[in-house]
Amino acid sequence: MYAPKTRQELALILEALQDFAAVEQLVPVSEALADARLHLAMGDPAPVRGDSRSGPARP
Repeated sequence: MYAPKTRQELALILEALQDFAAVEQLVPVSEALADARLHLAMGDPAPVRGDSRSGPARP
């Protein structure tokens, strides 16, 4: 497992985690992955953003 060696490294990692958390609130990653798996299982192309709420799949 990786451990940051400096405060600057730790700050960068924490900033990235905060960015990820902000995105996760918009479209939960687990939900997007579940949507993509469902579309693949059905043989349909997944919606552009991997989110069923964004409307029908676009070419």
